[in-house]
Parts: sequence; C-alpha cells; structure tokens
Amino acid sequence: MAPAGSPATVATPATPTTPAEPTVVKTPEPVATVAAAPVAVTPAVPVLIAKAPTEAELAAIKAGQLTYTAKCGTCHGLKPTNAFTAESWVGIMAVMAPKARLSDTEKENVYAYVKANAKR
Repeated sequence: MAPAGSPATVATPATPTTPAEPTVVKTPEPVATVAAAPVAVTPAVPVLIAKAPTEAELAAIKAGQLTYTAKCGTCHGLKPTNAFTAESWVGIMAVMAPKARLSDTEKENVYAYVKANAKR
C-alpha cells in the first residue's frame, strides 16, 4: 500500500510479447472527508410580542402626550418616560395626578402615554 498522500501504483504482469517492465496505473488521490461542524441549537425562549395598539389606544396615547407635556411639566421638568417602568409609573401617577389636577380621563391618557414609552 502506498504511503498516505502519494498516488498508489499497481504493477501488472508482463505478457510474453512485451518487455518485462511493469505498467504503472495511477489511481485517483483519496478524497478527504470532512465531518459536519456541530450546529449550535438555541433553546426556545418565549418572546412577548406586543399587539399593535387600536385606534382608540393610539388616540389615548396621543392625548396623554399632550396632557403630559402641558400639565406635568409646569411645576418641574418633564421626566423622560423611559426612565421608569410601567409599574413605577403607577405609583408616580398616583402621587402626581392630584397635584396636576388631572381629570380621570386625563390621568388614563397620561398613563397610556407613559406606559407605551416606559422602560422595558
């Protein structure tokens, strides 16, 4: 057998009418086989996909933004809505809505606005 990486040769016997030299037949080089690389499998992770807001919810968010900028910044600077989580805004709204004299509808709209833009 030929060493690895060199072509193999096969000697054929001489016929009586031909010289005594062996005939060399080249065989193709062996083809290297490559094992498939392992594939990383990511475990399924639940992904929360928020539904698109309805027209009424979009209207409440827009109205809340107007109220937030008009009434919540009169006594102090406006806080970035993404500085707090939606849960944190519940407590903030409970304290600040009476101070800003927000109606129930204004309070609901402002909460819709800050919740839509809250820290995730």
